[in-house]
Amino acid sequence: MLCQTVQLVTNTALLGHQENPKDLLAALGLGTLTINIAAFSVVYTFNNSLMTLVSQAFGLKDYRLSALYVNRQVILAILLYLPQALLLFRFSEPIFLSLGIPNDIAFTATTYVKVVMIGHLFLNISNCYQKYLSAQREVRLQMGSYLIEFVFHIVLAFVLTTKYQMGVLGIALVTCLDYVLRFVVLQLFIYHSRFQENLISYFDPDSWTNLGPQLLLSLKSLLMGYWLHRSYQMFSVITLFMSSDVIAAQHICISIISIFHVIPISLSMAFSVLVGNMIGASQIKEAKAYVKFGLTSGILWGIFCALVLTLFRPQIIATFSKSESVNADVAQSYHMLTAYLLVEPMSKIMTGIVTGLGKQGVASIFTLIGYWVIGIPLTLISVFNYQGGLYGIWLGASVSILFIFSACYVMMKRSNYELLAKQARERRQREIHQNNKNDQNSNLANLQVRMISSL
Repeated sequence: MLCQTVQLVTNTALLGHQENPKDLLAALGLGTLTINIAAFSVVYTFNNSLMTLVSQAFGLKDYRLSALYVNRQVILAILLYLPQALLLFRFSEPIFLSLGIPNDIAFTATTYVKVVMIGHLFLNISNCYQKYLSAQREVRLQMGSYLIEFVFHIVLAFVLTTKYQMGVLGIALVTCLDYVLRFVVLQLFIYHSRFQENLISYFDPDSWTNLGPQLLLSLKSLLMGYWLHRSYQMFSVITLFMSSDVIAAQHICISIISIFHVIPISLSMAFSVLVGNMIGASQIKEAKAYVKFGLTSGILWGIFCALVLTLFRPQIIATFSKSESVNADVAQSYHMLTAYLLVEPMSKIMTGIVTGLGKQGVASIFTLIGYWVIGIPLTLISVFNYQGGLYGIWLGASVSILFIFSACYVMMKRSNYELLAKQARERRQREIHQNNKNDQNSNLANLQVRMISSL
C-alpha cells in the first residue's frame, strides 16, 4: 500500500509543477475519481469476501477449499469487469460534459479512464490472488510484486511526463502497464512458491460450483466496504458541480489522505485475516483479543495523523501544487480534513474486523444509512445552501464514518463468536458434501463412457 501511495503522490507532484497545473490536476483528479468509483473500489470490496472465506478455511487447515474460493472469485471478477469496461468506455465523456466539465478537461480525463481500464482486467485478477495470499498470512510475494511495479512506475512516469511532456496520458499509460506487470510478476512468484501445489485447475468442476453463495457474500462485502473504502471519493463526486480549482484541490486532499491511510488499510487486512483465522479455528478468546488490539491501534494512529497534519500544515499544502488558488481551497478544508483523519483509521480497521467475522450483511445497512441518509444530505446542504465548499464535503464524510464506526462497534460487541465459528465449520461441511457429489457424478459419467465404448 505504501508503494501505491507514493505513486499517487508522485503523479500529483509531477503534474502539479508543470505548466497549466490546474487543468492537468483537474483532469487527473476527474479520471482517477471515475476509475476509483466505478472500477477499483468495486472490485476491491467485492473481492473482500475472500478475506472471510479463505481466512476461515485456512483456520480450518483446508487448503483445497481456499484454492477453490480464489478460483471462483477470479471467475466472478472477470464477469464483473466486462460491464465495468463497457460502461466506462461508452459513457465517461458524455457524463463529464453533461456535468459542465470544460471540453479539454473532459477529453483528457476520458482518455485517462480508457487507457487505465485496459489494464484493469489484470488488476481484478491480481487482487483476487493478493487476498488469497493475505488471508493465509503471506505478504512477501505481494510486497515483491509491488516493489518491482513501484520502481517501474516512478522511472517511467518521470520520463513520460518530463522528457516527453505526455502529461495525463503518460500517467495513464504507465498506470495501465503497472497493472499488467503486477499480474505477471505475482503469478511468477506464486508459481515458484509453496502455494503452487495447493492451487487447482479452473477446469476442475468444483471451481464452477457454489458460485451463487460466493457471489452473494461478495455483494454483501461490496455494499459494506464500498462506501468505507472510498468514502471520500464518493463525496468528491459533488465537486464535479464546482469549479476546476475545487476539483484540483479535492484531488490534493485525497493525495494527503492517501499518505496516512496506508497503515489503517494494512491493519484492516491484517486484523481481518487474524480474526477470521481464529474464528475458523474456533479460538474465540484469541479472536476477541485481536479485535481489542485492532481498535486500540486505530485510535492511536488517528491521533498521530491529526498531530502531523496540525504541526506541518504549511509544508503539506505547498507540496502538491504551485497554484495559489488551488492551495487556498485546500487550506479552507484543512481543519475538517484533519478531523476526518482522526476518525478514519478506526473505521477502516473496524471494516476488517467485521469482514473477519463475516458480518458484512448487517454492516452494509449501516454504511448505506451513514452515507445516503446522513452524510451526503449533510454535505449537499453545507455545500449548496451555506457555500461550505470543500469544508462541507469533508464535514459530511467525517460525520458519516463516525456514525458507521459507532454502529458497527455496537454490532461487533453483541456478536455471538461461538455461533460464527459454528457457521464456518458448517460452510466447510457443505463444500465437502458438494465436492463428493461432484466426484460421484464424474465417476458415474466416466463409467458410462467406458460401458458405451466397450459396446
